[in-house]
Amino acid sequence: MSEFSRINKNGKRAIKLIANDEVVSTLILKEKDNIIISSHQGKAIVTALSNYRPIGRTSQGVKAITLKNDDYIIGAGKFQEDDIILTLTERGYGKATKYDKYRVQKRGGKGLITIKTSEKNGHVAGIKILNQNTLEENDLILISKMGIVIRLIAENIKISGRNTSGVKMMNLSENDILSKIAIVSRETINEEGETINEESEFNEEK
Repeated sequence: MSEFSRINKNGKRAIKLIANDEVVSTLILKEKDNIIISSHQGKAIVTALSNYRPIGRTSQGVKAITLKNDDYIIGAGKFQEDDIILTLTERGYGKATKYDKYRVQKRGGKGLITIKTSEKNGHVAGIKILNQNTLEENDLILISKMGIVIRLIAENIKISGRNTSGVKMMNLSENDILSKIAIVSRETINEEGETINEESEFNEEK
């Protein structure tokens, strides 16, 4: 963090990028933390932060996950023992999977299947990490590319294994896809006088 203690109005370079690459996520972590990195095609790898040595701002970095040529990283997060990973797809499907369904691997591996993607449910749109002990405190906001927004109750999300397709969480038109995902405090929504979407009992997984 000392590398970013002083930032002028022009900003500071945080990483050297190769052609056609871009920054997907940034995290503030502690030495013993684990990281989960998820791809667009449904792969994920859990790695200990200790696998990454500290390097300077202007370096290119090291390989985190080995991907197929047409795949790319969609998101990353700190992932600990009491956490679940919420994975959502472009066609509005999603599921939650517990930490113990993943094994910690060395960085640079191919990872594991975190969700089965298909024409029906689409590729991964995004991931969010939630703590199992505080699910009742949070709600989920889903936003489609065409601007449709719904709120769902986080604790009603079906917990399932890695190698599954998820359940439908948002109905989308044929030309629309899920674009943005956010976790919000249920208390925050209630204080604003807005009603939580009660239609949040998701369909059974098939």
